[in-house]
Amino acid sequence: MSANDSKRLTKKGPEQPATLFSPATLSDANVILRNVIQNLSPEMKSEVVLRCDELVRVQGSAEDIETAFSQLLKLIVNEKPFDKKLFLHITCFHDKKGEIETIASGLQRYIIQFHTNVSLNAKWMQEAEGHINGIAALLLPFGGSFHVNQLKNSGCVFYISLPGK
Repeated sequence: MSANDSKRLTKKGPEQPATLFSPATLSDANVILRNVIQNLSPEMKSEVVLRCDELVRVQGSAEDIETAFSQLLKLIVNEKPFDKKLFLHITCFHDKKGEIETIASGLQRYIIQFHTNVSLNAKWMQEAEGHINGIAALLLPFGGSFHVNQLKNSGCVFYISLPGK
């Protein structure tokens, strides 16, 4: 047996699992969202009443998070009723239900919700499926997900879930 073989056999303690992302890949969701809003056309901006709570730093590349936010805002703005302003309230909270899942050390799961006054129907969901899947695909490599919920009387809520801090 060579010296290298004996070193391999005498490793002490369990190996640490490799993480795909480090804290260096955290992106400031506030800055990203501000950039996305600034890049909306003046016509789109004039049709939106926006309220945004403080967001967190999320796991993921700034470019992919910006693309996801941009695609989502365009999807929402394009579905607003022509005779009404779009009301958009963006909130962020720690998802305590996801505590069981394994997230990189020091990170917690956060939900960023986009509450709207837009009411969507099944036909829209079918037509937008490609866009919805595209947004979800951008978030998936970072441990994220994307969901849409139609609320009975108040509009639609879009959920982006990502690890962050």
